[in-house]
Amino acid sequence: MPTKIVNTEQNGIKIQVVNTWFNGARLYVNGEYVDKNGQLFSTSKDLTFLEHKLVVDGNEYHITVYCIAWFYTKLKICINGTFVAGDNF
Repeated sequence: MPTKIVNTEQNGIKIQVVNTWFNGARLYVNGEYVDKNGQLFSTSKDLTFLEHKLVVDGNEYHITVYCIAWFYTKLKICINGTFVAGDNF
């Protein structure tokens, strides 16, 4: 089954999003599984698909993933509202 993976490292934080057609999407932060969304379709580029809040050395990071999945899949990772990886839509 097709899989889309987006990886990034920002400020020492390793982020990975893994999306498969039939098992939905999973968010990993520093190798730890932190969120899952089992939706098969996502048509809104503005709705949060996955998210996680993390505090490192007193700094808070709000990690959000947006997804468009219909006949194709696009994933966008943002930290504190700023695009950091994936498809910039």
